[in-house]
Parts: sequence; structure tokens; C-alpha cells
Amino acid sequence: MEFAAKTAEDAGRILLESNRKKIAKVKGFQDMALEADIESEKAIIGAIEKKFPLHNIVSEEAGSIRKGSEFTWCIDPLDGTKNYYRGMPIFSVSIALAKGSEIIAGAVFDPSTKRMYCAEKGKGAFLNGEKISVSETKELNATLVYLDSRNMKGGACDKILGAVYRARNFGVGSLGLCYTAQDGFDAFVHPKITKDIDIAAGVIIAREAGAKVTDFEGRQFSVESESCVAANGALHAKILELLK
Repeated sequence: MEFAAKTAEDAGRILLESNRKKIAKVKGFQDMALEADIESEKAIIGAIEKKFPLHNIVSEEAGSIRKGSEFTWCIDPLDGTKNYYRGMPIFSVSIALAKGSEIIAGAVFDPSTKRMYCAEKGKGAFLNGEKISVSETKELNATLVYLDSRNMKGGACDKILGAVYRARNFGVGSLGLCYTAQDGFDAFVHPKITKDIDIAAGVIIAREAGAKVTDFEGRQFSVESESCVAANGALHAKILELLK
């Protein structure tokens, strides 16, 4: 946890000092990698390979570096690329460690606010060294939810919007989960995880803060999961019902 936090903070410093507008490559429609992405990633991978040379690494830009280890580092060197590119101070660095398919430690750093979220399995979740815990809200009509509504099927989005107090989405899933962990949002709902590395660290942080974190079918979230729901136990069950 401490290593992930220090490495994320160092990478965040790179992002703050980099030119936000320098595009390294265009990967597809509305999908690009910035030079800041690449520089942040190089720093993180370099730190991991120095301290844990035998561990696997899966990262946003470099892809998969397999070394046959049971341990894998999941890296998003810049979650919220479009926000960053457009000058909005809502982005993060996300670093998680998985043992097999289970996420066991992680850190998410928000360079703009200097907020460091981190957690390790069985040790709780922390924001700048202070322990955090999820909301105790139990009623849907009082729930503020981080909702990514893309690819949500069967009218589930409308059901959620009609049942909760308000929904928000600022395009940084890792921070959405961290805000859920610290009682900012009451719940987090994401229907299609295209790259679990985006939210892997946020998942362990939310879980260690007391959230139940599963996929839309109610199965415990792992690095193979393709959807995500995180909330306290009472709300989690009610949200899963809306998703059926």
C-alpha cells in the first residue's frame, strides 16, 4: 500500500508538470494517449520493475508484461485523460496489486487536490492517512450515486434515475469509487468495465471502507469482472434489484 501510494504521488507530480495538450497517439474515435500518459506510465513501471522485478504488470498504454508471477500490478497512469486534456482538474493516477484474480492493495492519487486514497486487504481504507468508511444511507430516494450510464440495458438506467436522489458522472471511475469509500457518493454503478485497470485500486479502497463490491450479477468483483456495483450492504441489494 505504501509503495503504491508513493509511486502514484510521484506519477501525479509528472502529470502536473506535463503539457496537457501534447498527443502521443490517437487510438480511435475520441480515444487518445497523451505524452503525459506515457511519461507517468514509464515512471510507474520503472518503480515497480526496480522493487518487484518478477511481478506481472498490466497498464493502460504499455499493455501486458507477463513474467509468470501470481502477482500483477494494474496501472492507469492517467484516469480521466479527456478531463486532463481539456484543462479540468478531475483526473487521477491509479495503481493496484492483484494476487491471482483478487485485488489486494491499491492507491488512487488526485494530483489536483493532493488527495491520496489507499487500502490493503484487511487493513482498512485511508484518505491522507485518516481512516474512511462508506455512507450509512439505506434508502434509495436519499442516495447520491456515481452512475456511468453508457451501455446500460433494459431500462435499468431509467429505473435507477427514477429511484435515487441524484446521479453524477465526471468520467473518472477510480475517483468515483474513492468518493464512495469516503461517504461522498452513497453508491457507484458502472455497467461496462472495458479495462478493469481503471478501477482496480478504487475497488479495494471501497471494499476496505465497508462497501460491498460486485458485478451486476452479484458476484464478487475481480479483475475479470465486466461491470461494477459498490455500496453499503443495504443499498447494494436494492440497486441489484433495480438492475434485474
